[in-house]
Amino acid sequence: MRWASAPSPRHQLVLFPTSLDESIPANHPLRQLDVLLDSIDWTSWENNYSNEHCGQPAIHPKFMSGCILYGLLKGIRSSRKLEDACCNRIDFMWFVENRKIDHATFAKFRQQHGDAIKDLFRQVNQAALKLRQSGFIELATDGTKIRANASRQKIYTEEFFSSRLDELDRKFSEAMKELEETDVIENPELATKEEIYRKLNSINREKQLCQNALKKAEELSQKRKRKAGAFAKPGKTSLTDSDSQLMPNKEGGFAPNYTPAVTVDKESGLILYADIVEGHAEADCVVPAMKEITANYCKKPVNVSMDSHVASGENLLQLEKDGINTFTKLRNQTSEIAKRPDLSEPVKKEDWDKLPKAGGKRPQLHRSAFIYDEKNDCYWCPAGKQLKPEKKNAKAWMGSNKSKSIALYICKSCSECEFKDTCMPRKKTKRGRTITRDEYENCREKVLQRMDTQEGKEIYKRRMHIVETIFGYLKGVLGIRQFLYRGMEKVKNEWSWMCLAYNVRKIIYSGQPV
Repeated sequence: MRWASAPSPRHQLVLFPTSLDESIPANHPLRQLDVLLDSIDWTSWENNYSNEHCGQPAIHPKFMSGCILYGLLKGIRSSRKLEDACCNRIDFMWFVENRKIDHATFAKFRQQHGDAIKDLFRQVNQAALKLRQSGFIELATDGTKIRANASRQKIYTEEFFSSRLDELDRKFSEAMKELEETDVIENPELATKEEIYRKLNSINREKQLCQNALKKAEELSQKRKRKAGAFAKPGKTSLTDSDSQLMPNKEGGFAPNYTPAVTVDKESGLILYADIVEGHAEADCVVPAMKEITANYCKKPVNVSMDSHVASGENLLQLEKDGINTFTKLRNQTSEIAKRPDLSEPVKKEDWDKLPKAGGKRPQLHRSAFIYDEKNDCYWCPAGKQLKPEKKNAKAWMGSNKSKSIALYICKSCSECEFKDTCMPRKKTKRGRTITRDEYENCREKVLQRMDTQEGKEIYKRRMHIVETIFGYLKGVLGIRQFLYRGMEKVKNEWSWMCLAYNVRKIIYSGQPV
C-alpha cells in the first residue's frame, strides 16, 4: 500500500521560515475582529490600570477582550482552555502576538470592569450603526432562563440556614479552643496550627454564604406572605449562589436560574441592551432599556414588541408618554363574540355558550365579555345592561409597595337578569356584577387598536424570530446553558460578554466593512 508522504517532516529545516501572519488567511474573521477592536477607544479600560505595581507589565485590554470574545464564538469559555489556546492554537497566538496569558488573568479580567464592558458594548454597536441615518424603527424585547452555577440539591429554607449558622458558630468555638490547646502543649495527635487556620477559614466562608442565603430566603418569605398571607410557603434559596432564584426548567423540574433579558434591533439584528433581572421581573427592564438605547445611540425607538407578561400597565403608560408604539398580545382582549353594533342589544342566546368564562367548578363570564363605552363612561354586559361607575380613584395594592388607581363599575340589573347564573356567583347577586378599571386601561385599549391592524399583527409576529433566534444561537450553537460565575454582578458581566460576542459575530459576517 502506498501512503501519502509528509510535505514537511517535523525536523526538516526550512530556508524561508513562515511568520504567524502568513498562517492566518486574509479573509479570516479574526482579522476583522482585530480591525474592529483597533477602532475602539480603550481609555476607560486603561484608567483602571496603574503603573505603580510590581511584576510583569499588564496585558492590554484589547488582547484580553479579543481572546474572550473570539473564544466564545469558538465555544471556548473556560479560562484554562483560553490559556491553552493562547499557547497552542495558531489563530489565538496570532491575535495575542505570542503573549502568554494565564488562566487567572483571564478569570479576573472577565469578572471585573463592569462599567467598561458596557462602554465597549456601546462602542462596538456604534461602529456597526455609524452609517445608519434612521432611528430604530422596530425593536423587540424578551427574556429567557439560564441555569445558575449552583446545585439544585443545595436549596434550603431560612429555618435550615438559621440552624446551620448555629452549628457553624459551635464548630468555630471548638476550633478556637483547639487552637488555644496547641499554643499551650505540643501534642502530635492534635491538628497543627496551619490545619486549624484552614478549618477556621472554611467555616467563615460557609458562614458568609449562609448569612447571604438566609437574608435572601427571608426576603422571599416576606414577599410570599404579602401575597398569600398565612398560607404562604417558606422561601427557598440556593446556598452556593443566593442571588439566583428557584424557577422551573423547560427540561422539567426546578433549579436555580437567572433571567437574562435583551432588546434587539430588527434591521441590524444587534443586541442593543442586555441585563439580568430579578426572578421573573422582566417587565422591570423595559423602560430602562428604551432610555439607555436612546441615550447611547441618539436614536429614539419608534416601535417595540414584547411578550404579554412584560407589558405591565406602568410600562405601557411610560412608553406612550415617550412616544413609543407598543405591540403585544394582552390577556384581557375584548371577545369577538361580545362585539355588536348596538351594545344595548343582548348577545344572541345561541352564542352565550361561546363567550369566554373563568373559574373552577362553576365558571363565570370573563371580563373580556364586557365592552367599555368611553363616551358614556360605562361597561356593557352581554345582556345589554349598563355597568356604571360607583367608586373612582380608589387605591389597589400591586405588590412591591406599589399601588394603582382603579374605578369600580357595578350593574344594578343583575337580580332580574335571566343570565345571572352564568354571569356571577349567587352570593353577589344582590350587589351586582362588578368590573374594575385601572388607570392603565386606556393604554391597553390603544395597544389593542394597534394590534387589530395588519401592520400590528405583522410586527408582533416578527418578535419571536428577532429575539428567539439569538437565544437559540447562544444556547444551541455556542452551548451557553449555564453561567460559570456566581453572584448577580459577575453574572451580569458574563452575560454582557456573551451578548457582545453575538454582536461581534453579526458585524463580522454582515459583509459591511469594519
